Amino acid sequence: MAYRDESGRITIDEAAAAADAARLREAAGLLAEAKDEFLNALSEAEALEGNAAQFLAESSRNMADGAQELADACEETASDMERTVQYYEELDRNLRLAAENL
Repeated sequence: MAYRDESGRITIDEAAAAADAARLREAAGLLAEAKDEFLNALSEAEALEGNAAQFLAESSRNMADGAQELADACEETASDMERTVQYYEELDRNLRLAAENL
């Protein structure tokens, strides 16, 4: 998404940032599917008896929660990336306009 040029300046590649955000959103979707599978396993485990069933239910609940947290983090990161690109695009526009009006 960003790279440092030979003078040390950091440049954001908008296309790469958009692709990264899309991949993060895709990952969030896959994590949501994983969460659903863990919740299905939780439902099945709750219908069973014994220590193994209890362990499976607890593990499934923890994995579902973890998958949701990761999905949320992916979405938040993608949104942050898009906001950052928009901010710098607007800043560049304003600087260009200011330079033209000198």
